[in-house]
Amino acid sequence: MNKFLLISFVAVLGFSIQSCKEEITLSTAYKETPIIFGLLDQNETIQYIKINRGFIGPGNAFDIAQIPDSSYFENVSGKVEELFNNQVVYTWELRDTLLDSKSTDGVFFAPQFKAYYFMTDSHPLDPNKSYRLTVDINEGKLTVVGETQLVKNFAPTVGNGGTSLNPTNASLRFAKDPNEYISTTIICDAGSAFFGNISLSFRISEYRGTDSTHIEIPWNVNETTTANSKLTAVAQGSTFYNKIKDGITNDNTITRRNFEGFTVTFTGGSQELYNYILVNQPSTSLTQSKPTFTNLTVTDGYSVVGIFSARNKVSFYKPFFIGTNANLRCLDNNSTRELCEGIIPGFGALFCSQHPGDNSLTNPKSYACN
Repeated sequence: MNKFLLISFVAVLGFSIQSCKEEITLSTAYKETPIIFGLLDQNETIQYIKINRGFIGPGNAFDIAQIPDSSYFENVSGKVEELFNNQVVYTWELRDTLLDSKSTDGVFFAPQFKAYYFMTDSHPLDPNKSYRLTVDINEGKLTVVGETQLVKNFAPTVGNGGTSLNPTNASLRFAKDPNEYISTTIICDAGSAFFGNISLSFRISEYRGTDSTHIEIPWNVNETTTANSKLTAVAQGSTFYNKIKDGITNDNTITRRNFEGFTVTFTGGSQELYNYILVNQPSTSLTQSKPTFTNLTVTDGYSVVGIFSARNKVSFYKPFFIGTNANLRCLDNNSTRELCEGIIPGFGALFCSQHPGDNSLTNPKSYACN
C-alpha cells in the first residue's frame, strides 16, 4: 500500500501540469526508496519478505505501475539473523521467487510478483529469540536493517459459559429457544500480542442426490487491541444464521445440506505492526496530513517505507461430531435445531442433522436426517 505514496505524488504533479499548462521541473535528484514488508510467523515454515522500490519517471504513473521492473531493484541480497543476548546464533540467506497470488484489482502489475523468502522447517523460529533483517541493495549502494521479536504465549482459551474452546473440546451456541438468538464469546490469551483478530469459517456439505460438494463460509468476527492480556470476540447468533443463509449455494437442484464443522483462527500482531497499520489507514483530515511509521533504518541520505515485524496465527478445526459419540458436538442442540427449522435460514435451506445424538433410535430429533 505504501507504493501509493510516490505514485500519488507523481499523479498530483501530472494533474497540476495539465491544469496550469506550466512546466514543472524536479528541483532535487530522485533517490530510490526501498519499500520492505516482512512478517515472521513461527507457525509457518516459509517466511516471505517483499522488497520493492518506489519509482518516478516520465509519463503516466499508472502505466509505469504496470511494468514489473519499475518496482524492483537491479540487485538485492539479504539475510535474517537469529539473535540471543544480542549475539548471532543462526543465519538464513534470502532467496527470491515468483508468486501468483497478487490481486488483479489494484493499479500495480498482477497476479505475478517477486518475493524473497527463507525456510524455517529445519530450524524453526524461537519465540525466546529476536530476529534481524539486513538488506543490501545494488551492491552496497544502500542498506536497510530491521529487528523484531516474535509474538509469543498466544493461545485460545475459553468460550461462552466457560466452555473450553480448544482443539479437544469446543461448542458454539447461537440459539436458546426457537427464533431466540444468543451469542458465543470467544477469548484468546494474547501473550505478547498488542492486537489481534478472531475469525470463524463454517464447512457445509451440499448434496445433489447422493453426490456432495463442500463449501466454506467465512466470518471475520472481530479485530481489536488486547485488554487484560486477552483478545475477545462476541459471535452473535443472528449473524451466524444470516452468514449461513447468504453463503450457501443458490441452486435449486440441491436436495440436502449438512453442517460439517468449523475452523476458528486467532491472529495476533505486535504493537509495531499495529502502529504501522494505523498510520496507513485513509486520512480523515481535510488537510490529508498523515504521520509515518517504520521500524526500519536505512543508509544516511535515503528514506525507507515499510516494516519488519511479527504475527502469530493459530487455527484449529472442530468437526460437528466424532464417530458415534452422542455427547460431543461443536454446535449445540438448540443451535442445530435453529439451523434446520428456524426462520433463518429456514426450511427452504434443506438443513438436517447427521449427528448420532440427533438420530437416536429411541429419541430421534425432528431435525434429524434419518
